[in-house]
Amino acid sequence: MNTIPGSLRASRLSVALAGKQVLSEIDLAFPDARVSALCGPNGCGKSTLLRALAGLIRPQAGSVWLGDRLLSAMTAQERARHLAILGQSPLLPTSMTVAELVACGRFVHTGLTERISDGNQRWISWAISASGLTALRDQPLSRLSGGQRQLARIAMALAQGSHTLLLDEPTTFLDVHHQMEILQRMRALSREHGLTVLWVLHDLNQAAAFSDHMVLMRDGRVHAEGPPATLAVPAVLSSVFGVDMCAGLIDGQPVCLPRMSTPAEQPPCVP
Repeated sequence: MNTIPGSLRASRLSVALAGKQVLSEIDLAFPDARVSALCGPNGCGKSTLLRALAGLIRPQAGSVWLGDRLLSAMTAQERARHLAILGQSPLLPTSMTVAELVACGRFVHTGLTERISDGNQRWISWAISASGLTALRDQPLSRLSGGQRQLARIAMALAQGSHTLLLDEPTTFLDVHHQMEILQRMRALSREHGLTVLWVLHDLNQAAAFSDHMVLMRDGRVHAEGPPATLAVPAVLSSVFGVDMCAGLIDGQPVCLPRMSTPAEQPPCVP
């Protein structure tokens, strides 16, 4: 990986889009070589924050740092060598094979016209293998399931060799099997290769189970942050989402769910 010492962080970051204030004075530092989750209601600014952290949006005020480097002082190519971002499911050229798509991740190193060297081929093969797609490397994207296409996109991001990976709702529209595969693979890659992963997730229980750090947002501000065990509790989640929450244990794993009935109608939950 192309490492820059230190973590990705935002300092008093504010963003306005089309004259509307979207983010206000965000101060965050994401743990290096760990998995962090951004959670919050629709429209709270999660995706905007992710794009600002990637340098895709110019902030109204404040700054983003990658280690000891100011992100705005880096060229787009330099940023891409250290930080990769996957947006929400774009249209893909379905005639491309998995290997051809993943090879696009090396363009930040080779340019569009340079021949793919043996060293770059090793990166491509590693990214395909790490994403569990070795058997499908020569298959066109048109023959892949939605979950397999998402894994191919992740492989393309891994091929960049970046230390930091930002994922915007990587499990949306996927079945439970592929959701779990992506969550488990990304956590394993963070552990095994020291990747810093930041993802936007809507499933609060998945975010808590597969992340080391959680950030809860509301109305363009950070409402709370910290270890999942301290945030994935009814009192905190209810204050963020405005829904009465209930906690319990399933197979020894703590879970939080919205109450489906009034407290008088529902059996007591674990506090």
